[in-house]
Amino acid sequence: MTQYESVNGRKTGCFSSSFWSTMWFTSKFQEIKCQKEDLWKLLTQVSRWPVWDDGLISSELDNPSAGCVNGAEGTLVMKERGEFRFKLSDLETNQYFAYDVQLTGASSHWYWEWSQKDQTVNLEMGVVLSGWAAPLYRPFIEKECNEAFDHALLNLKQILEKTKPEMKSVVAR
Repeated sequence: MTQYESVNGRKTGCFSSSFWSTMWFTSKFQEIKCQKEDLWKLLTQVSRWPVWDDGLISSELDNPSAGCVNGAEGTLVMKERGEFRFKLSDLETNQYFAYDVQLTGASSHWYWEWSQKDQTVNLEMGVVLSGWAAPLYRPFIEKECNEAFDHALLNLKQILEKTKPEMKSVVAR
C-alpha cells in the first residue's frame, strides 16, 4: 500500500498500485502563468465549466445564488456519459476545488489542486475512485480521464494566459 500525496502535500488516502485495488487515482499537471485567485474564480463559475471542459454539455448548481460552498449540489451533463449528480467538497479558497460523484459501487472525487510560485500556478487535476467497483471502472475510464484532463488543462491554460482570444471574456466575468 502506498499513500498518495498531491502537489500541495494533501494526503488523499492509501491505495494499492495493483490493478485490482479497491482504490485508484489518475491525475495530470499543468503550469499556468496566472494568479491563483484567477484560477479559483474560473473554477467557481460552475455553469461555465463546459467552456473549458470539452466533455460537458452543461453544469449547474442546484442553488447558484448560494455560490460554491462545501456541500452544494448540482448536475453535470456529459456528452458521452449522460447526467450525474455532484456535491462540492473539501473546498479551500485559492488552492483546492473538488466535487464528489457517487457511482454504482464506487465514489469518485474529482479535484483541482494548485500552488503559486512567482507568476506561475502549478495545477494538478485528477480523480480518485474508491469502492468495490473501482477496479471495474478503471479499464473503461482511466484513459478517457487522462485525455479529458489533457484537454481541460490546456483550455484552462489558454483561458488564464489569455492566449485563446475567444475565451478572454470567461476570466473577466
